Amino acid sequence: MGEQKARFPEATNELPTRAPLSQIVFEAVNFTDGKRTAADIRVLLSVEFNQGFDEAWMERLVGILEKLNLVK
Repeated sequence: MGEQKARFPEATNELPTRAPLSQIVFEAVNFTDGKRTAADIRVLLSVEFNQGFDEAWMERLVGILEKLNLVK
């Protein structure tokens, strides 16, 4: 039950409407294949998570992932 309280806010009985950042980053890494651009990945993430992602935010995320050697 503690895990459920941590994942779902007690103030409402609604399910979350946005994906956690960890899921977004995980999928961004999965979409990175050396051929797709940051813009391509941004579109794929937008479709998968049904939300818009800022171009500058996506560029920054890809840069961070590259510095961590998680993508090339």
